[in-house]
Amino acid sequence: MYDENQNKTFKWIINTMKEKIFVDIDILNWNNKIRGIYGIFEIDKDSEKCLYVGRSINIYSRFFSKSNAHFAMLRRYIKGTYKKEPPEYIRQISTAIDAGKLIKVKILQKLPYIYDCYQFDVQRLASAENYFIDYYQSIGQCLYQI
Repeated sequence: MYDENQNKTFKWIINTMKEKIFVDIDILNWNNKIRGIYGIFEIDKDSEKCLYVGRSINIYSRFFSKSNAHFAMLRRYIKGTYKKEPPEYIRQISTAIDAGKLIKVKILQKLPYIYDCYQFDVQRLASAENYFIDYYQSIGQCLYQI
C-alpha cells in the first residue's frame, strides 16, 4: 500500500522516522479522506502528553501535503532547511525525538459533513477542536496552542 504513495514527506515518515513517529493507520491511508480532530502526542514510558490538537477537512493532507503540512515543516526543521522560526509544536516534536521519545499522531474525533449548512459544518469542526484543546490545557498539556 505504501509503495504507491510518492509523497516525499510520507516516504520520510514511513522509512526514516518509522521508529520515532507512529501515525494512526487511518491517517496514512491517503485515499481515505478523514475530516476531524487529531492530536500529536509525546510518549515517554507509560505517559502520554498532548503537544498539539488540530482540525482538518483532510487529516492526511494536513500532515503530508503542501509546504505548511505538519510533517513537511518537521522534516525541513530536522534537516536544518526551515527558513524561518518554526511553530512551537514543531520544536517540541523535534526535541522529544532527540530525547528518544516516541511521537504518536492519532485521530481524536471523526466529524463527517452533515451538509445542512456550510457554516454549521465549519463551526462543528472548530467547536470540536476547541473542546479537545480546552480539555488538554485543563490538565496542563497543549499549552502553547491558542
